[in-house]
Amino acid sequence: MSLQQLLAAQNQYPCLSGISFNSLTTFLRMACLARPLIEFQVEDRRRPPDFLHCGLLELLAATVSNRNLDLVQTCWAAFKKIIWNHPEVQPTEEEIKKYNDAALCRGTSFAHLLPPVRVCQDSYCPNYRDSEDIMTLKEPLSHKATMHTLRNGALPVYRTSLYCRAGCHRRYYPNYHVRKSTSLRTYYGGVSRSIQVAQHFYIESPLLELFANGMVFGWLSSSNWARIYNIALARTESHVLNNKIAFASQLQSSTRPKPTLRVPSRMYIAKGICV
Repeated sequence: MSLQQLLAAQNQYPCLSGISFNSLTTFLRMACLARPLIEFQVEDRRRPPDFLHCGLLELLAATVSNRNLDLVQTCWAAFKKIIWNHPEVQPTEEEIKKYNDAALCRGTSFAHLLPPVRVCQDSYCPNYRDSEDIMTLKEPLSHKATMHTLRNGALPVYRTSLYCRAGCHRRYYPNYHVRKSTSLRTYYGGVSRSIQVAQHFYIESPLLELFANGMVFGWLSSSNWARIYNIALARTESHVLNNKIAFASQLQSSTRPKPTLRVPSRMYIAKGICV
């Protein structure tokens, strides 16, 4: 965002003059993290919505510690075009915690798993479109899940699926879609950012690449990889928590909030693979 854009927004919305630069930066980054969810909830994704519904306003307000929903809506109105076209944000550990503290209790999460399609993929279905811009799939269903990541440990996430009721009766999940009449699972093309390895467990692709290289070059078994992950990678501060004597002063000075959503976070072994 350029200084000219910031000044133009302040001139158009005078109430923004009372917001600190840090608060504004936090809002912009948190709104960028929430953009996939916002985009998922609008019918036409070619342009940002003029207004956010109450749930999204409360989510963003909680992430910036501001209870004034009108002010949050004004911030969205002022910077929605910038947020909509901004490159993907790489959040810090603290930003992920802050976002999840506000999101998990509202039925969403950082890295909320969503179907990569917005229209039916059957070309003979009335809900089929040549473009993904206008959503034709409906009836979202959300469930709790766990995402095993390489850099952020095991994260509690939500997974949402969509349904096509117009003709083909398919339900679209983050990795695949299932036709009701045959229960046939069809995976999307390409490589997904995360792979479902059990009903409520996902592993992101960079972590799977690490597993594969460890097995090829280090001859590590699935069970040993699961042990390594649970001890060294599942928690973002494993090097501290695994060496409590060496980091005693740091552990005493830090305050660790209790998790707001209890989901399984350990990696287990089933049928010879990490799940």
